[in-house]
Amino acid sequence: MPAPHDGNSEGAPARGNDGRKRRDKRERATPSYEVPHFFPHLEPLRERYVKIPWSDSVGRSTTTRIRAQTCPCTKTTFELCAVGGLLHIRRIVTTPNGDLVSESPWLRWPNGKALWRDLLGGRAY
Repeated sequence: MPAPHDGNSEGAPARGNDGRKRRDKRERATPSYEVPHFFPHLEPLRERYVKIPWSDSVGRSTTTRIRAQTCPCTKTTFELCAVGGLLHIRRIVTTPNGDLVSESPWLRWPNGKALWRDLLGGRAY
């Protein structure tokens, strides 16, 4: 089906009243970025990093709120958990025999958020 004639010469782009080129709705620009994963990945470990003292999960609380998490596309994922005004990081290692769950120490909010940022930034593991 031919395009409607807008008074311009053949092959010239259609122009609006202000002289600027009009864009057909079908020609809308698509975003130039791609988001392959929704959740963040850990940055590579830095030369000097803090070792987090992981311990077995003992289920201290029946209600845990997950505030943030890393991408589940890797074998090891992390969750920032909040319980009763404290934060801790849960590490989940996926194996063929099931998940191995361990936890960081339970910290007050400012310290827990700092540890989470350090983990994501490769400054702690």
